[in-house]
Amino acid sequence: MVRLRVSKEDAIRLIRSIPHSKCTNAINNQWVVKNETVQAQSVCWLFCWGKTGLNSPLASDRAMDVLNEIMDISFDDFDSMVDHEWARDKRYKKYQDIEDDFNKLIGQ
Repeated sequence: MVRLRVSKEDAIRLIRSIPHSKCTNAINNQWVVKNETVQAQSVCWLFCWGKTGLNSPLASDRAMDVLNEIMDISFDDFDSMVDHEWARDKRYKKYQDIEDDFNKLIGQ
């Protein structure tokens, strides 16, 4: 379980600052927060933007900064616990389908 360090509105504002239209256009479908808890697939989705930026170093750098600013886990810590390929596979799954595996990976 990953919690927000900022309000839901601030989190969305910061995600919108990632300089890539494919990222900002996907926010409504990919960013899910319930009770200040970021859903597992949403963490994976933002993490993947940080890893690759869809071939944009600017988008990648900004996504890493945003993740660090809005979540109670750092990009580097998440990266050390979760394999990028696993996150890529899970970023579009339903939360309940990956919740247990996700929480085990991050030590919850």
